[in-house]
Amino acid sequence: MKSIVISNMMFEDLTSLTSKIYNKTHLADNDLLENLSRKEEQLHWTLLNEILLQIKLTLTDESQQGESFTLDFDILDEATELGMGIFDLIELLSNYRYELLLAYQELCEENNFHSKDCNRLSNKTVRIFDEAILQTSIKYTKRHENHLSLAEKEILSLSAPIVPIKEDVSVIPLVGSLNIQRLDTIFNVTLPNVAEAKVQTLILDFSGIYSFDTFVAGKIFDISKTLKILGVDSVITGLRPELAQTIVQLGLNLNTFTIYKDVKTALRNV
Repeated sequence: MKSIVISNMMFEDLTSLTSKIYNKTHLADNDLLENLSRKEEQLHWTLLNEILLQIKLTLTDESQQGESFTLDFDILDEATELGMGIFDLIELLSNYRYELLLAYQELCEENNFHSKDCNRLSNKTVRIFDEAILQTSIKYTKRHENHLSLAEKEILSLSAPIVPIKEDVSVIPLVGSLNIQRLDTIFNVTLPNVAEAKVQTLILDFSGIYSFDTFVAGKIFDISKTLKILGVDSVITGLRPELAQTIVQLGLNLNTFTIYKDVKTALRNV
């Protein structure tokens, strides 16, 4: 096909093509590429060279002349090494695409290639870049979501610390909103740590909690049952009247807990 002939001519000297597009992009967007160190410039050049190599392989491979065009190259990992954010990366890829399309146009005009063949090649290149940008954005989003999820789990684990205050006695000070995520953390992370620490009495201090829903109230009793199975006595302190009322309205039996006004009172009795 004529488009493959044009591709072979365009990518024949990949090093020169890379330098040409890199220099034009650099001159056209000083804000994006200014103040780069020599190492960073080399990394940017290498990134562009790898992208152009993958485009060359895709365009000149007759088995990939259908509708699907992908790059067998992890752009995001390379960009991470450059310390680039996703928006800068997308802007850079768009600029590279623009300069490559201009290079196509120059080549076609110089050699009087039929515009239909040149347009076909340009369209394929645009689709390759679009797919690369899409897949890079998807991967970045997933990676970002994973980082957020890990950070959230870490924050939740810190939101229910086990504080030893007496031999064999520890307290979990609960502050803020008590939701199902925090209770799951207590259930799945904190309670196993209680067993490992050989705690005999665990005080759940609610003095910093102002509200929780009915589902959370029921979950508190599950925690008490689990502690009992582990051989740990559970004590509740700082339970506000409105919270106690919520528990009573649910028909839950507070007699399964040892309850004290505050931690100080509890320590005098446990």
